[in-house]
Amino acid sequence: MLKEVAYNEDYYMNSGVILYDRICVEAIRPEKIVYAAQLLYSRYPHQTLAYYLFMLGNVPLFFYPDQFNCLPAKRLPLEQRANIEDVRPYLEDDVRIYHVTGKYKHRNLIVRQICDYFLHEV
Repeated sequence: MLKEVAYNEDYYMNSGVILYDRICVEAIRPEKIVYAAQLLYSRYPHQTLAYYLFMLGNVPLFFYPDQFNCLPAKRLPLEQRANIEDVRPYLEDDVRIYHVTGKYKHRNLIVRQICDYFLHEV
């Protein structure tokens, strides 16, 4: 039913966060999402739908180098990092992408702290 889109591992995003620029507007129009809604039943629905729509719409993708991707409080031992409730002392100005995985037990607190930190920086 769906138009063919070739799978390319270099472009497939295993990410919970995607920053959408205005260039994506045409690719993610509501009717196109509805058209491809069956992809929401895939194993990784967000990534699969985004990949399909972006490839179908010829949206150019930009990937940040790995040094931009950082775990909050990465220098702490794993168990301590997993239980951290206040990540603010460990945030760094030169990091722009924090990867808050499911191993963090207080993700909702940590994400809010990171957002507040950078929103106040702007």
